[in-house]
Amino acid sequence: MHPVCFSPARLRAIRDDRGHSRRTLANSCGMSAAAIKDYEVGRRTPGADALGRLAAELGCSVDDFYIRFAFEQLVPDAV
Repeated sequence: MHPVCFSPARLRAIRDDRGHSRRTLANSCGMSAAAIKDYEVGRRTPGADALGRLAAELGCSVDDFYIRFAFEQLVPDAV
């Protein structure tokens, strides 16, 4: 099993693809536009409740906001 990590870039890509501005997404999710920006630039990570609201509004799965890492591919073999 590979570790997973929230991806700010995926949140932004999905939001852009769905045609939402930060403000419209924030308003429909009961959040501030500043919070959405913080999530998208990696300053903050949304909690479970926020992720659920974002996914519901964007019509995607919470899993769509995550990327999986295979560390063995990122770290070269020791010599």
